Amino acid sequence: MFKKILIIAVLIFASINLYSQNNYGVKRLSKEDINKIKNQIDLTNKRSNVNKAFHKTMAGKVAIADYIDNSTSKYFPPIILQEKGSCSCASTVYYIFTYDYNKMENRLSSEDDNQFAYLFTYNLVNDGYDSGSYGYDVMRSLYYHGAMPKNTYNTNSITEWPNGYSKYFAALHYRINGYYYWFSDEEENAIEEMKTFLYNAESNSKEGGLLEFECAVGNGYDIFKDYSGESNTGYKKIVPEFAHDYDGMHALTLAGYDDKVWYDYDEDGEKDDNELGAFICVNSWGSTWGDRCRFYIPYRTFSDEMEITTGGIGNGSKLILGLAPKTFQPKLMLKLFLQHNSRNDINLYAGALDANGNEISRQAVSQFNNLGGDHPMRGINGKEKLEIGVNISDVYNESAVGYYVQICDTIVQIANSDETTKGLMPAENTGKLLACSLLDYSNGDSNPAEYIGNISTYSLKDKISSTAKFSLNNAVIDDGKDISYRYYYNNDNLYTFRFNVSVKSLLKAGIYSKEGKLIVSLFDGYLETGVETKTFDIGKESLDLSKNYILRIYVNNRIDYIKL
Repeated sequence: MFKKILIIAVLIFASINLYSQNNYGVKRLSKEDINKIKNQIDLTNKRSNVNKAFHKTMAGKVAIADYIDNSTSKYFPPIILQEKGSCSCASTVYYIFTYDYNKMENRLSSEDDNQFAYLFTYNLVNDGYDSGSYGYDVMRSLYYHGAMPKNTYNTNSITEWPNGYSKYFAALHYRINGYYYWFSDEEENAIEEMKTFLYNAESNSKEGGLLEFECAVGNGYDIFKDYSGESNTGYKKIVPEFAHDYDGMHALTLAGYDDKVWYDYDEDGEKDDNELGAFICVNSWGSTWGDRCRFYIPYRTFSDEMEITTGGIGNGSKLILGLAPKTFQPKLMLKLFLQHNSRNDINLYAGALDANGNEISRQAVSQFNNLGGDHPMRGINGKEKLEIGVNISDVYNESAVGYYVQICDTIVQIANSDETTKGLMPAENTGKLLACSLLDYSNGDSNPAEYIGNISTYSLKDKISSTAKFSLNNAVIDDGKDISYRYYYNNDNLYTFRFNVSVKSLLKAGIYSKEGKLIVSLFDGYLETGVETKTFDIGKESLDLSKNYILRIYVNNRIDYIKL
């Protein structure tokens, strides 16, 4: 059965510890790693019923052509020479996401503005070193961080995170809705289903899809052979088997197939069924490698006839991945300016508050939790200070009048050498929250409302239980310092405020709906230093009393709400 999984929970993409790096860019997976992936996929699949249309189509045995080559499509981007060990990101982000997104939007992939920066993703998944990555982790990053447009990223660094809210915000518009997968040696009809996907993607597409897989390629130049046999697509190179014993793990892209290709494995001159047909593969080693960086891979290498250690494809398993892109419009974003010397110790949480300051919802923000390795915020030898954009749209609530962000350092488990004393202690590395604000895009990208956070402490706390909630848009203005005020409720319509400010301060007052939409502006001007009194007539007789309204007072980026 063909599977598409919608990514709908943090548990789906729990981090997998990968190891045994090599020079080709894919981390070798153990059986334990593969079992973790399988367990997460199975759990996800039980929650998904989004593919009924495609399942029915597959049940009807869709007729497909005997070849397809999507690498010749206008949606397929130009061949690249990947930066060092970034092959999995080059395949999944640059080739596949660029192709799929531009196919969805009918854009030319040959234009730089329509290509996506695979190194942005690589820097998020490689632990801050050129240590390689794995396709499953790349999918996780595409879901949480999105794909950054190439011209927005604008660097070739393989260890450094970009600085600037706008860059992270731009990437979040280009995410994936889910992913497709096969274990090609374990599932009946997997190869035929992969061919169907390459031919017409989700059965209703005029263009086919692309797929990522991983394999051992040795030194890279000994694996392919010249091919002069029959074909529909005319390529002159073939890889009948890959390197053995996980030598040089690498990620590649399937762009099509050709049923006419034949490789005589037993050299008997007979066209045996298990010798016919091959996928069309695209590499990321530059256009001079292979046949314009393309070659054939017989279907047999994906089946259970060829083990991974005897020339078959795979990395711990024969997992094949595809993706489903989507355009995403963030509703709520955090702009955070952080200082830290060990970014993978950071944990983020966000929540929504009601008019009384009670918590409505709360969740971990998986986008940046324990990410990036034991390095400063920018990366190896980089700066400790970094501005990032964090998506918290999942905590958006129409009845909320406030949101908060909670930032913590990781708590580590300790034990004495004699194991007589065990307990928790804070991580040695600590950081600071230098600035924060919330941006509300519920009315679209062009006119976001930004609320400057009232930071009650600049240090990141050691423990979650003692971490302060950094109030974003329900801050009480009466702090006894630069600004203070008291208000007096005169009657149903009049509210009088007595302000005392030590510096000239911008004051805005207005009536808002519970969704945050401005209904009536009451004041927009400046308060001079000293004591000043303002009375606002809220005009209740003109309001629809069946709805909830809020009087919002804004003084120099500090905000208070009064429920009417």
